[in-house]
Amino acid sequence: MTEVQEINELLKGNEHLICDLAYRRGVDFVRTIISMPHWKNPRFKRVLTSTIWGCNAQDVKTILEMPYWDNPKFSHLFTSGVWQCNAKEVEGILSMKAWDDPKFKPLLTPGIWHCTFTGVQKILNLPEWGDPKYSELLTSSIWYCNVDEVENIIHMPEWKEDKNKSALSANVLHGKENDIRRVLNLPVWDKPKFKPLLTPSVWNCVPDDVEEILSLKEWEDPKFEPLLTPTIWQSNAVEVKKILGMPEWDDPKFLPLLTPTIWQSSYYNITTILSLPLWNDYRFKNTLGPSIWQSNASEVLDILSLPQWGDKKYLGLLTPNIWHSKFEDVKNILELEKLQAPEYSHLLVPSIFNVSYKNIIPSIELFEEYGIGPYITNRCIRRSVQLQRVLLDYMENNDIPFLTVKSTGEYTLNKILNASNTDLKKKYGIDIKELESLERRK
Repeated sequence: MTEVQEINELLKGNEHLICDLAYRRGVDFVRTIISMPHWKNPRFKRVLTSTIWGCNAQDVKTILEMPYWDNPKFSHLFTSGVWQCNAKEVEGILSMKAWDDPKFKPLLTPGIWHCTFTGVQKILNLPEWGDPKYSELLTSSIWYCNVDEVENIIHMPEWKEDKNKSALSANVLHGKENDIRRVLNLPVWDKPKFKPLLTPSVWNCVPDDVEEILSLKEWEDPKFEPLLTPTIWQSNAVEVKKILGMPEWDDPKFLPLLTPTIWQSSYYNITTILSLPLWNDYRFKNTLGPSIWQSNASEVLDILSLPQWGDKKYLGLLTPNIWHSKFEDVKNILELEKLQAPEYSHLLVPSIFNVSYKNIIPSIELFEEYGIGPYITNRCIRRSVQLQRVLLDYMENNDIPFLTVKSTGEYTLNKILNASNTDLKKKYGIDIKELESLERRK
């Protein structure tokens, strides 16, 4: 039997441990590790991964027998990532007195094994943690950063300036000191219209893009000022420049689309949407609202091309609300036979696109079951059928009427059934989530 075959035989039933490193460590080492009695304990099984072959046998034994894993504060750190450290480092990290300080609790995650004992010690001993303004930086992502770079960034004198505090966040630690300093020292931050942009999301952009975006001449045009929000950092300088330079913005009908949500889209998508000839049709002008940027160009074209728009009874549905639904959902809603019935035609209003298509028929059937089908509203359909049933049962069991009488003598749905889950609890003292939980326990 070859050595490879022998290792494969030893790892039978643990095939996930077979890898080149196991073969390089040899039969004796693999046998020593795999024959440890600790693996009979299900708790240890989860750390038995191929990364273990990078350790030495004594370290594996020592780590497995550490008492820290019985401590709730450290038990969740017992993952296969621990094999990135040797026993001395694991012991050193877990025995640090700093873990008694509540402010360091967010750092106790398995990501800590990406760092060395010296690195962890260096980070925890930074004097800046005594200043509350740095608390945003204390997240587990710190262990994936370069320790020296973290130290240099935190020590930067720029953080003493009030205007820069708004940009302090965990993701700043993934940058480079010189890049961060360059961005913070841009003179444009002294201009009131640019101040709101100095937020943590600015670090999503490279310094060249930040500088180029802020220097664009288009910001002198008042119509573009609403776009100056932190969401702009979702784009790059080339995209921003091309979007602002589009000739369509000279057309008044497109001006309502100049809102920060535009940065959720791309230049290609925006220019394709705005170049659609359908915008010259009076029927579709009312759909021009910022929510259109949630859709892509093909979805927009498909929705506007639906044959139902040739029927006047559907024209009232052509508002920006329509972009909250996908093409298939819009099509399916318009084709629902149930909504063609006189008693449910009141649901065919723009808010129908704020509800899940899959929830419409089950909700109507539920209300029919309780004898109040024709009184259902789109607000009711927003709630899941399961929760709505719990609410209806609660009202029935507590003699709360489903319908109330208006001053005109007409019946209308009780406001409770239209209330959001938050308002149910706040205004009516009905905790629907708790009711659902009680129902499940029956």
